Amino acid sequence: MLKKLLKGCLTIAIATAMAVPAMAIDAKVTGRVRGYLKSSNVKDGRALTEFEADGRFGGKITGETDSGWVGVGALEFSVDPDTDPDDVQDSVKHRHNYIGVSNEMIDVKIGRQYPYGVAQGMSYMVGPGWMSWWAGEGPDYNYNGGYGDMLTVGITQVGVTAIIGMDNINDANEADATGDQYLLTTFGVVFSKSFGPVDVGATYIVQSTSIDDEYSGDAVKKTTYDGSSLSDFAFGVKFNITDLIGVALNYDMTTFQSGVNNADPEATMNYELWGDIGFAEGMGVSVGYGNWSTNDGTDNNTVKTFINVGFSAKVDVAKLFVTYKATTEVDDDTNKDAAESLIVFGGQVGF
Repeated sequence: MLKKLLKGCLTIAIATAMAVPAMAIDAKVTGRVRGYLKSSNVKDGRALTEFEADGRFGGKITGETDSGWVGVGALEFSVDPDTDPDDVQDSVKHRHNYIGVSNEMIDVKIGRQYPYGVAQGMSYMVGPGWMSWWAGEGPDYNYNGGYGDMLTVGITQVGVTAIIGMDNINDANEADATGDQYLLTTFGVVFSKSFGPVDVGATYIVQSTSIDDEYSGDAVKKTTYDGSSLSDFAFGVKFNITDLIGVALNYDMTTFQSGVNNADPEATMNYELWGDIGFAEGMGVSVGYGNWSTNDGTDNNTVKTFINVGFSAKVDVAKLFVTYKATTEVDDDTNKDAAESLIVFGGQVGF
């Protein structure tokens, strides 16, 4: 009897083990390194030529079951010694770390993420010597600099991702001039999809803040970050004329309302036009123009523009690039007219 019972238990154990889906595990180091020579010239100011380098370093592990479910964990830091030449530690910054699961239908992640952005074009812009206001990422619209602790749920086949974020922002973020900690809540949705030769992206984000005086201790109510709110709508669209040639338009509109009583809302709008011309696979030129304006409810508005030209070519594991940027800024409040140009030559290796 005991022998039959043991045999039955062994049979059940083997069947149960065989029923557990097999999982393929893949772990790898991720990142990039780049070095470059840059030369900048500021109107009525300094001219500077120097060598620089920066990079990113992290890791990612994924596991896939026979049933089609994929688990992922990712962690990454940025390394930029030029941030503070006297303190290398300060130049290492936390980018993201999250865990998630996904299949053909759904993609769920929780942790520190940067899920925003719907900008199109810029296919051949590489390196630090160019700029974009990145539709859906700004300008500077995120209280927490874009990265935040949040839950994202994506419906893969539809191309829609919902965003829910809850963060405690403290002095280390340098966003709160009063020295108080505040609570940040984020809700949003991002759409990204291709329709034949047209790539489309759109996003709407709302954020709000509040200060808990019992938690913060020295909190001052009704300041900039107590009761403030922000909304951002953006879209990007690209028409791919051929596999190597395309044109794109990006647009972003942000409204910020301070928590200070009777404060005027501040509206910021920007748009960008981009053209990509490829000569071969991995090699081409991108040309861009952008216009950025702010209206704070007074006559003291700010207008910025940029012109970008970039060339990049893939050579084995490296990308070689040359970029040129020219920017202007006119501030009605200070009657300041600023301009700067920058040219960069360099290379980048990703892994």
